[in-house]
Amino acid sequence: MSLLLGARGKDFVVLLADGISLRTTNEKTVVEHLDLKKLFQLGDRPCVIAHHGQNELGGSQVQSVLTNPSFQELQARSWNQGLNVAMARTVERLDSVVCQTLKSSPHRNLFGLWFTGFWPCTSNPEISELVWQHSGRNRVRTAIMPHKHLVMGGGGFKYLRDYLSKPASKDFDINKIATSPVEYSMELVKKLYSIAEQRQKEAGENIFGGKRMMALITRDGVDLGPLN
Repeated sequence: MSLLLGARGKDFVVLLADGISLRTTNEKTVVEHLDLKKLFQLGDRPCVIAHHGQNELGGSQVQSVLTNPSFQELQARSWNQGLNVAMARTVERLDSVVCQTLKSSPHRNLFGLWFTGFWPCTSNPEISELVWQHSGRNRVRTAIMPHKHLVMGGGGFKYLRDYLSKPASKDFDINKIATSPVEYSMELVKKLYSIAEQRQKEAGENIFGGKRMMALITRDGVDLGPLN
């Protein structure tokens, strides 16, 4: 489980991710990590891949898969050809291991990647999602979805679903993201995270949390680090 938040402005993308990792057995669900990395810059390029869902692929941590030199080199070559090519090459590289992992998992959940930032083919920042979803009968479906100005993902999304259609407060409205400076979006995603935290506490659940990471992506590069 996790909680990912993204805001796409005129010339930036802001991402916020939690750090929890859960492991579920037939007996119980336990917190395995509180500092799991879910945001990964692609080399020195102005783009970041955000991850949610399955935390292991074929017995390897997702972090090791996405930071592997061969995967990073694949993305470096694909970046020059545009976002669609980068996502298609990722499907080619990961489809087999993702499908096998989801089919063998007793929970048969999903594995999702957000491709965020800037590619040479467009002047606008992007947030597009590549997701594998176990659909039953031993089948896994793959989908690619472009997103608008505010994006939410992970298990924690259920606490914030209503904020896709209403302001987070009198000071924060998703309709203002496109016309506001980056500081507005940074405060907005932090406000939404706080709302989700309170709702999770009230529900007595523990599906996201731990060490938070924030990424600010502009054409000049990526500022990625822990959020206190």
